[in-house]
Parts: sequence; C-alpha cells; structure tokens
Amino acid sequence: MAKSAKRPQRPDDRTLTFDATEEDLKVFLEDAEEQLELLDQAVVRLEQAPDSAELVQEIFRAAHTLKGSSGTIGHQKMAGLTHAMESVLDEVRNGRLTVTTEVVDALLESLDALRVLTQEVAELRDSGADFSALEERLLAIRAGGAQGTEAPGPAGAAPDVTALDEAAQEALQQAKLAGAEPLHVRLRLTEDCPMPAVRLFQAAMELTELGQLVRSAPSLEEIEREQGGLELTALLVTQEDAERVRGALSSILDVAEIEVAPLEAAAPSRSATGAAPAAAAPAEEASRSAGRAASTGKSVRIDVERLDTLLNLVGELVIDRTRLEDLASRLGASGGVDLDLVEAFTEATQHLGRITDDLQDQIMKSRMLPIENVFNRLPRLVRDLAQRFGKKVQFTVSGQDTELDRSVIEEIGDPLIHLLRNAVDHGIEPPEERRKAGKPETGTIRLSASHEENQIVIVVEDDGRGIDAARVKESAVRKGIITPEQAERLTDGEAVQLIFAPGFSTAAQVTDISGRGVGMDIVRTNIERLNGSVEVSTVPGQGTRFVVRMPLTLAIIQALLVKVGAETYAIPIVSVTETLRVQPQEIDYVRGRETIRLRGEILPLVRLADFFGTAVPEEDTSLYVVAVRLGERHVGIVVSSLVGEQEVVIKSLSRALGEVRGVSGATILGDGQVALIVDVASLLNQMAGIR
Repeated sequence: MAKSAKRPQRPDDRTLTFDATEEDLKVFLEDAEEQLELLDQAVVRLEQAPDSAELVQEIFRAAHTLKGSSGTIGHQKMAGLTHAMESVLDEVRNGRLTVTTEVVDALLESLDALRVLTQEVAELRDSGADFSALEERLLAIRAGGAQGTEAPGPAGAAPDVTALDEAAQEALQQAKLAGAEPLHVRLRLTEDCPMPAVRLFQAAMELTELGQLVRSAPSLEEIEREQGGLELTALLVTQEDAERVRGALSSILDVAEIEVAPLEAAAPSRSATGAAPAAAAPAEEASRSAGRAASTGKSVRIDVERLDTLLNLVGELVIDRTRLEDLASRLGASGGVDLDLVEAFTEATQHLGRITDDLQDQIMKSRMLPIENVFNRLPRLVRDLAQRFGKKVQFTVSGQDTELDRSVIEEIGDPLIHLLRNAVDHGIEPPEERRKAGKPETGTIRLSASHEENQIVIVVEDDGRGIDAARVKESAVRKGIITPEQAERLTDGEAVQLIFAPGFSTAAQVTDISGRGVGMDIVRTNIERLNGSVEVSTVPGQGTRFVVRMPLTLAIIQALLVKVGAETYAIPIVSVTETLRVQPQEIDYVRGRETIRLRGEILPLVRLADFFGTAVPEEDTSLYVVAVRLGERHVGIVVSSLVGEQEVVIKSLSRALGEVRGVSGATILGDGQVALIVDVASLLNQMAGIR
C-alpha cells in the first residue's frame, strides 16, 4: 500500500495528505503540468477547428489521464472536476454537443481551476477554492447536449470479457508475436467501500499502465457513470507476469479479492449481441503496447539541478583545457625542454580538448528543449486578450521544434508575452476599423522561431495598423524623453525605436494590459541582459514586425578577447559585426563625440579605457575598433589590441560587488587571469544617457 506524503511540520486545518509517496506526488505534478499545457493549447485549437474528431479525442484523452492520476492519489476535487470536463467532451466526441464559445470558455476556466488544484498537491495545502459551481456549469452544458442519448444497460449485465470480435482477436495475435500474453483479471472491492467507482477507475488505470486493456466489464464509461458495482473483470495484454499485475492492484485501497491468471485456450468468439467490445483496440496499438516494456529504460528523468551541476563542471574543464593549451604553447616556445616531452604533452592536451568538446556538446544537448515549451502557453494568452478587447485574431505558430538551452527558455517567456500583448492591444484593429480600411475583420499574428548560426531568431509580426512615427515623436516629447529639436531631426525609422525608451507609452488610457509605460522597455532590457537584441520594423496601415535574437545558451559563449592596457576583456561575438585598425587622424568629432566614417556611415566611438577607468600607458597609441550592433544601435569600441576569438565560460560576479555597469559577468582565461565580459547593451545605454 502506498505511503502517504509527509505533512508540513506545522499542520493546520488546511493541510492536505494524499494517498501517495513524495516521489509519486512529484511524478504526478510533472505529468499534470504536461497534460495541462497540452489541454490549454488543444482547447484553443478546438475553437478554430470544432469539427476535428482527432483533436476532440486528444483533449478527451488528456482529461481522462488527469482524472485517473488525480483519482489515484485521492484528490477528489480534481477528479470530480476532470470528470465533469470529460462528460462534456464525451458529448462532443459522440456528436451530441456542438463546440461553441460557451463550451470553450467553460473548458478553459476548468483548466485554470485545475492549476489551482494542482498547486494544492505541490503545497500539500487546501487552497480553499470551491469549484462546485463550475462543475454544475459543465454538467449543465453536457445535459444540454445529452438529450436523446441511449439509456445505459442494467448494472451487472456486462458482456463476457473473453467474447471478442475479429479486431480484438487480431490484436491478441499481434501481441503474442511481440512476446506478450493475455491475462484474465478479476478484482472485487470490500462491501463497505466508500468510493467504489473511484477504486474501480484506479484499477482500470493501473491495468492500462501495465499493458493493453483489451476489454473490461464494467467498461470505463460505465464506471464513470458509477454503474460499476463492486467488481471488475478485464482482459489484459501485457509482458508483465501475473504476480506483477497482482502486486500493482494490491496497492489500491478497499480491495477484498484479486485473481490474475493466463487466459485459457478457449477460443474467443463474438458476443451474443454482435456488438463491438467496449474497449477493443486496433491490432497495431496492442502490438505497440505489448512492446512498451522492451523500450522502457531507454530514457530517464533527470533533475535540472544535476544538469546545472554537470554544466558547471564541464565549464571548469573548458577553463582547464584552455590553460593546458596555453601551457603547451609556452613550453614549446621555451628553450631547454625535452621536445619529445613537449610533443607528448601537446598531444595529450589536444586529446583532452577533443574529449572536453564532445562532453560539453553532449551536456549542452541534454539541456536543450524545444521552444514549444514556451510557445504552447501563448495561444491561450492571445485568445483571452482578443476576447477582452473585442478583436478577432488568427494566431499562427511555426518553428516550435527549434531547440535552445533551458536557461534561455526560462528567460524568453516574459518578453514574448509583452510582444504579443502589444500586438493584440496596439497592433490589431477592432473589426469595424479593419472593415473600413478594406481589411478582413480577423487580424493575423504570426510567431515563429528558427536557428541562425549560433543564435535563435524569434519573429512576432502582425497585419495591424502599424506604428505611427509622428505620434511616437509627439508622445516622447510630451514625456520629456526627447526635446522638440531632437524630434525634428529623427527619421521615421529612428522615431519608431523610441517605443523601447523607459516610460514610453502611446496608450490613451491605463488598463491592466498596457498603457503604464512599462512594456517595450522591459522587453529590450530583459533581452539585452541575456546578450540578445530586439529589432522593430513597421509599415503604417500594414503591420509591425519584431525580431528577437538570442544566444542558444547563457552558460558558454564565443567571445572576442581584446586588450586595454594590461587588462583583457571579452566581447560576446554575437554582437560583433567587424574589427578594424584606425589611425588617430581618421577620428572626427560630431557633437563633441569621437566618430569614424565606416563605409559612408558615421560610427560613434567609445573608449573602453575611459568607460572602465583602465590605465593605458602613454606610449600605447595603438587603436583598434570593434564594431558592435544591437538592433538599430551601433557603436565602435576602441581597444589597444585584439587577442582573438575564444570560447569562454560565463561566471557571475560576486554579490559583494553588486551590479557593475557595462559588465555582464567574468571568465577565467588560459593563463589563470580573470577577464570581464562586456555588456554591450549597457554600454550602448550609457552612451545614449539611458540609466
């Protein structure tokens, strides 16, 4: 019997206990989150494709899984709500209920409620939320579509589970070819069992986990209608032995008797009524289920903290590899050393480097996740926002399988939410305005992701009203972001970039969605903090396009090492466009600032020595410029010399140092010295006077 999860140290009247171990609850929470994300996305798609039987079945199956798992741990509120959801979906699945906005709203509201109930499991604490009214609403919707349904047969009149049709017999044959055997299972509950339907459902779910439940009496539908009585008989195809099945069923509460035995050689036949079995499965499905045991063990769940630790260790190896390569080079250049020893040392260092590279590559791959983990939450957001603003929006997503490091996944969600809110609120026009402009009533928002070299590129674009540059200038002047004289000199393209300025907003009124002046500046700040960039382009009356570029990982980056006096700095290569050497006479002054002319364009300069207060010997007159760009902003960083490209491991600065302007972290070089990593975004903001 399962051991109950531990109570908090100070239990009170809101403390919850569940019929499961702590490890079981952890697995439940992971599975529940996965099913809820699937449901969130699928229910929104259902509104766009209400006639998709495959989609309805996908939603029904996910709700069914949630109901079974919540019932297994004894979370009755969650099991009851998912049962009500499933009842509605069953009516839709059987064609007796049409998918309407009311149905979708109720299902989405149920998903929000399920998240609250899932949190109760995570915290082992009753939230106090009462969703009985929501259950009644779901059941009322179901009743509206259930008129004319056939009355269920009398309890106890279940068919013989060994009476199979041709499809089920074929399933058994395929299962035997895969090495599985059919078992006849009978389970009986105690006479005083308080929740027989829940216990029978738990038993059915246990059998489903062990193999293919070809048929059961009562059927799952009868159990859900609480017409199952106290006994379950079933035909199970599995590669597990009878003792394993019996052990799994014995963990269920209120079980009085269990019988598990191989199905005898008696020839199965059609049922007397000729009806198809209640849970007959296609042959290929049974075969796939029967082979499930053969594939188990090929993948395991790993705590992300372990992956983080492994990555840190690999980072240390990368640092040591670089140091060894440096030592090998210095040994080879020095005299008086046995050349054979130097060659052997160099060879060993190179081999260690290859192994480290491979290990790093495999660790990085193990941390890679598809961006659909973020994208799956966004269709619901767009749908809810569109309804709130009375707009019609078609939301399309592509590139969900594009992979990137989980550290980036965790950070990219909020900026994308801001961009989509902006697209729905400011971009897409109301239906009437679109009609007057000769556009379809339904606006389109597209979200896509793709790889571009060592970056991920995310595009958010809409076919809305675009950005009015004149209005942006007017708002920026009114808020004191720029002066009227500066506004006059700005091109439309430059004016549009002002939407990223702190405190900027053109919203006529403050709502809970936008208009507080804390939207697009947060997007740029968060993205640039991660060594990324965001660009915007727009055509008034036609739409707006945002392009976000992010590194694939935040742990190890390619950097250009540069010297400023005796100090070494690392500039993320993702921001570098080119490097060049300049002569002092090539430097001009524009509005009191040093600049050079680069292919007809003026490139403002910033001397890294002045920015960081780094001492540079007077005789050091070398001038190298590293041209960097973030979006539409570009600058030339003046340094003493270029060292070269190198893969560096990002280390956070000590908390004692606090936040250092212009620095995003540090790295350890091959000679053991520490090099600061330049925060290009901070550098550009400082030049623009943005704090």
